[in-house]
Amino acid sequence: MFLGRNLNKEIIVQKLCAVCHTRIDSLDLHFISRDLSIVCVKCHDKFSSEDLNLIIKIFKDFGGYFGQDKEKAVPVKNLIKQFLSEMKGKCNINELNLQLLHKSLLYGISPQEHLRYLRIILDHFF
Repeated sequence: MFLGRNLNKEIIVQKLCAVCHTRIDSLDLHFISRDLSIVCVKCHDKFSSEDLNLIIKIFKDFGGYFGQDKEKAVPVKNLIKQFLSEMKGKCNINELNLQLLHKSLLYGISPQEHLRYLRIILDHFF
């Protein structure tokens, strides 16, 4: 679903992108998620609708935004290995996957990159 220029400006209550927290100042086509969160054009172009809805849900559940910790520059391989060792035996695999994806998103790693790195690490270690 999209908002266009012809809609009333009062509709936009949220001023930040639900994914990257970029300020949204205009009504130029923005993606609206299932829960009516608004996403900037850059994130709309970068992620699929399915990924956007997933990312928004993860950030609502766990907090943060895409790229929040990007300046900390932790290599993805180390991030995933460290996280897996910290979480070992603490939760089920679905919970682990969501928390790891959340951590990746905070570092500015897209869902596709996350899956690619996770496959490499799982193939290497398991």
